[in-house]
Amino acid sequence: MDIPATALFFTTLVALTALSQPLADRLRIPASAVQILLGFAAVHIATMVLGLDTGLRAGNFHDLVIYVLLPIVLFQSAYGLTAQDLYRDLAGSLLLAVFGVLLTTVFCAVLVYHGIGHASGFPWAAAILTGALLSATDPSAAADVLRRRGGSHRLVRILETESLYNDAFAIVLFSSALLFAAMPDEQPQLSPIAGALGWNFFIGLITGIIGGCLFRLLLSKTPTGTTRTAGAIAGAYGAYLLAELAFESSGAMAVLATGLILGHADRNRGTDATGFWTLGGFLASGALFLLVGATVTLSMFEHRWLAMLIAIGAALLARALLVGGAFLALRPFAASPMGARNQCVLIWGGSRGAVTVALALSLPVSLDYWWTIQSMAFGVVLFGLLVQVPTLPLIDGRRR
Repeated sequence: MDIPATALFFTTLVALTALSQPLADRLRIPASAVQILLGFAAVHIATMVLGLDTGLRAGNFHDLVIYVLLPIVLFQSAYGLTAQDLYRDLAGSLLLAVFGVLLTTVFCAVLVYHGIGHASGFPWAAAILTGALLSATDPSAAADVLRRRGGSHRLVRILETESLYNDAFAIVLFSSALLFAAMPDEQPQLSPIAGALGWNFFIGLITGIIGGCLFRLLLSKTPTGTTRTAGAIAGAYGAYLLAELAFESSGAMAVLATGLILGHADRNRGTDATGFWTLGGFLASGALFLLVGATVTLSMFEHRWLAMLIAIGAALLARALLVGGAFLALRPFAASPMGARNQCVLIWGGSRGAVTVALALSLPVSLDYWWTIQSMAFGVVLFGLLVQVPTLPLIDGRRR
């Protein structure tokens, strides 16, 4: 893709992302859902009505998603969190995230493997990748609904803090699961996978901490917020790319650690750039959902509808088991136990979003079953945006 075409491509993404919010407000559905619809409509108008070749191919998305869009989404989610946000309900958020990623991955993998029942076309490697994809929750749309309705601040905080830890662990697990998928045989070899999981997590985390502290030191004498924000952009991408390319570890862990450190430093200096990063995150996540719309086809629903339903059921069952089990285990130690209705809100509000979409778009097309996994991921995301989020007020039960 040449430079004018690239500029036109990104201009279109930004314009459609900006247009999605007023349309979402009018239609009373999440902006992410509108972005998917806009992406679908734009591509089909260009190809079927105007006869144009958009140049969009599934194999072209990996680098754009992994190296351009995902770092912004992750950095923005970490940058705005304060120390109070991290420490309040820390046990519940961590339990939902760390234990939740593993439980959701295993539970979903078992259900989709046996539900599809096609060991040669959909082996255990495919099931594990699907489970890792579905373990990443995105509460942004659900949290917005709860805020507008005056919902519990505690629920919003738990959903958002859980997502921060959850996204990092899910991406690390997904990267490690790709090793299993690349193995020539189907015999599970846990040793190299466990080693890769540890390397991805700890080396990525250390890279992010060192990078964040280094950029915090370099920017400590910088007088203007604009310059500090420019430095933060360099820090975010620098830590991410260093972890991914130099150390072959988790760029997600690196950029999250960097975001937490630089966000804390900026707030202490009174140069908080949350507005800038909120815009960046909105544009990046919007681009991801537009790419989903550009990628999704009617044949997915025609040929993979049963796989989508299996994945939706598996994701909901895993979420219910996780939330119920986590807060039952914490009840003896909690000063304010989580009630049954609030637990239902956490279950129904744990929809999937930007990270699941990003990982699905980054699947190597060399895998025979990549399209099936991508179809299931898109089905779960669409169900969350079009069913779970709009009906969340019925579960919450609070009046404005």
